[in-house]
This record gives sequence, structure tokens and C-alpha cells, in this order.
Amino acid sequence: MIILENIILFIGVLLLPCIAYSLISFNYGKFREKELKSKLSGFEVARKILDENDLKSMYIVEVKGILNDHYDYNQKVIRLSTDVYHGTDVTAAVVASRICSYAILDKKNDSFMKFRSLVNPFITFDVYASYIIVIIGICLQDYAMVKLATLLMLVALIFHIVTLTVEKKSIKESMFNLKANKILNKEEIEESSMLFTVSNYTFIMSILTCISNLFNELIYNLKRRG
Repeated sequence: MIILENIILFIGVLLLPCIAYSLISFNYGKFREKELKSKLSGFEVARKILDENDLKSMYIVEVKGILNDHYDYNQKVIRLSTDVYHGTDVTAAVVASRICSYAILDKKNDSFMKFRSLVNPFITFDVYASYIIVIIGICLQDYAMVKLATLLMLVALIFHIVTLTVEKKSIKESMFNLKANKILNKEEIEESSMLFTVSNYTFIMSILTCISNLFNELIYNLKRRG
């Protein structure tokens, strides 16, 4: 019975992240088949948006990997994955504009953006550490390790909820720039609204994953006490 409970907890820890990644990959792949009428690459979209927001000196660099696009807060650099950097599709434009929106929020000295950028590296480590600790704890039947993993996951959950406003602002900023700079036509804007929802899967799933894992780990702790 204990083994079965551990297997269920183990599945709960890993299932949501796998679902989130699969949904994002599927939808991004679907919209990569839709070429932009303007034929602008992700790099060109990012460059145009940055220039229009007085960020002409900011670099845009290509990085390896998939779904690895991000704004480097410390170096003040936009990093776009190869598919986005060279892509001339709706997905590339949306992702590039979304990453640029973080740089724009940073330029505007958004307090939540600054907090997120400073704390995010520690939270990333926190989440990975919690996964490793809870898995080891389950395998070794170590209550103390699972309890520690629960605490780490709680910290990550609080962080994601507090910084939810950053995601809302970035979507609004990104949509504004795509329209204002006429990067997308009317049809492409309608399609991009779906992509913005998809791009939010990562953040939403992060919260749901934290809640799910926290719930599973709390149940495990309570049963151990009982």
C-alpha cells in the first residue's frame, strides 16, 4: 500500500509539467506553419519593437534550445531560440514581442518586474531542488526530506502568485506593440490572441504544479504523522 501511495505521489509530481510542456509544444508547432504576411523574422520583430521603445542599444542574441527564449535581466539582453530568431511565422513574432515586453517593463522600472528578475534564479533552483528532494524522500521513505520539499514548493508557489501581475502586464505590452508597429495584420492578431493564451500555459501550469505537488506532499506528511 505504501509503495502504491508513493507511485501516485511520484506521478503527481511529474505529470503537470509534462502536460504543460506538451500543450505548449503542440500549439507553438501548429502556429509555426502560419507565415507572417510581413515576412519579418523574430529578430526583426524584436529589433523593431525595441527601437520603437527607445531601446536601440539593447542586443538581441540567438541561443540554442527550444522554448529557451528569455530576457536576461542582468545583462540587459534579449535571448531568442534559433526557431524564433530566424522564424518568419506568427509564433516567432508573438514570442519575440513577449520577450521584448519584459525589457520594456524593466525600462519602465516596474517594481514587480524588478522583484521577479532578482528572485527568479533562486526560485528556479528552489523548484528543481524540491523535485529532487521529494523524489529521493519518497524512494527512501524519508519524512524529513519530503517535509523540506514541501516547504521549498510553498516558497515557489508564493513567488508565482506574487509575480502574476508581471505576466498580465507583459501580455498587454506585447499586444500593444504588435498592433502599434503593424507587425501583424488583423487576421494574424486574432490568431496571436490564442498564442498569448498558450504562452501563459507555462506560468499557469507552474502555479498548478506547485499547488498539486504541495497538496500531494502535505498528504504524504499527514499520513506519515498518522
